[in-house]
Amino acid sequence: MNNSNYRRIYIIFIILIICNQFNERYDVIVQPFLSKSAIRSVRNNNNKNNHHNHLLVYGKNTGSSSYSKTFSWFDKFSSSLNDNLSKLKAKVLGKKLCHYRKSPAKYVKQRLADFLRCQDTAVSSINSAVRAWDFELKNKNERHTGKPLVLAFTGPTGTGKTETSNLIAEALLKNREKITNSPRRMPIGLLKFNGGDFMDASDPKSLSTYHDIIRTRLVQHLQECDGKAVVLFDEVQKVIPGTLDILKSVLSDRPQLDVVDPVTKKTTTVHCDNAIFIFVSDIGEGEIKELVVRHNGRENVPEAELNQKVRSAMHSQWKKLHFEGLIDMVIPFLPFENKQIQEILRLKINELEDEHQGGFWKTLQVQDQVVKYLSTNKYIKYKAAVDFPKGYKRGDPIDRNWPRRNFAKYGARNVVNGGPVQLLKAEFRKHLDYYDEDDNENHVLVSMINNVMNNDDTHNSTKRKKEIKHLVGIYVCTEKVRVECFNDDGGSGDKKKKTCKNVCNLKWQGSLEPLGS
Repeated sequence: MNNSNYRRIYIIFIILIICNQFNERYDVIVQPFLSKSAIRSVRNNNNKNNHHNHLLVYGKNTGSSSYSKTFSWFDKFSSSLNDNLSKLKAKVLGKKLCHYRKSPAKYVKQRLADFLRCQDTAVSSINSAVRAWDFELKNKNERHTGKPLVLAFTGPTGTGKTETSNLIAEALLKNREKITNSPRRMPIGLLKFNGGDFMDASDPKSLSTYHDIIRTRLVQHLQECDGKAVVLFDEVQKVIPGTLDILKSVLSDRPQLDVVDPVTKKTTTVHCDNAIFIFVSDIGEGEIKELVVRHNGRENVPEAELNQKVRSAMHSQWKKLHFEGLIDMVIPFLPFENKQIQEILRLKINELEDEHQGGFWKTLQVQDQVVKYLSTNKYIKYKAAVDFPKGYKRGDPIDRNWPRRNFAKYGARNVVNGGPVQLLKAEFRKHLDYYDEDDNENHVLVSMINNVMNNDDTHNSTKRKKEIKHLVGIYVCTEKVRVECFNDDGGSGDKKKKTCKNVCNLKWQGSLEPLGS
């Protein structure tokens, strides 16, 4: 391609960028730079393609591979350039790129469906609340006074309350920023408080100090973000009474925060109409577990009764914190039993497969038997909850016939942190090859291996049960095999097993011992 063609493409780039800013029709403005046949070709395709893609059509229909390749990546180039210009503008003005997505409710629904499990009732309530808030954002009436969306998530430890809050922020906020000293990125516009930082009641000046901290951080954040923010207040049950008083004006029907500059004595008003506030706690945890036991399972708990119990517990706590009447919706999170732990473990394994695809494997398959085994009380701590009858007093003897259910003591926290997923990661790193170019073609299968006995004494059945060891095997296969490939099903399964052995190599077998055991 000669220099004149390069100049022509460069000029068209500049024009397209300008048009993109002002929503002009590209084909009209670039006509002087195109031949008549090219313009005719573009116009003939108007019914099939929107005006944003006219120049791509031109490149294809004229047979010009240079134009076609150039404009095929132009959208990415233009988008990247616009983002950089927006960042520069924000930096000059001292602002952050706290932009909501165009369809917040749609993105929240999709994000929660992809990354959250076993909290269907909570997800349904959240989606409903976000849709209503999104509806109000579309109100163009100048007299309209908005109100921030205020949600309260409550339930036992490790049931996904904080994770859900982060997922909502990731779904709503369009841009990301790098976390210092970490490869991770967080949504621009997410502000976090932790109740553990506001629990010292020994100093009489604590309350005033806490108010200053919350006010300063909140005002600075809302000013930088033009009022668009997701504010997460975690472990709110830990704060001392009166700490949240500073937020009353922010969460009212006239949501604003007034700040007086100590030097100039000028008052600055920050409006909070477009923000979302999420308060996370474990208030009502006992009542929630009690209902699940009484109704013999999570799926049998009436939603109305659950909400009534939780609201009653929350009201008592809000009254203690001088914070009643400011929450739009209280959303309970249910405790996890073994069935839910298995489902969450499967989700985390799927995420692990996606994150390391091409590096450690092309595909990762983990047998259901492995997931079931790694969800037992050897790896996950469970604690029984009992439905005590009326009149029971602490210290009275407990009848073993009273209804009880076993809940994961720390919820899903131990699934990843110090739990089965971390144990699998350690063995993967030790025994699998890593490909820097993301071109790993191997298929990895994790399977249970037949129970192995450490003792030759086959006459003592009690001793045999104690000596049985559950072994896990990690196989690397040259082609994808059935996940039940090495199941000991006998008969025709022997032929399948031979086929599996031909394409799979056992890299490691052993018992995954819990950390600290």
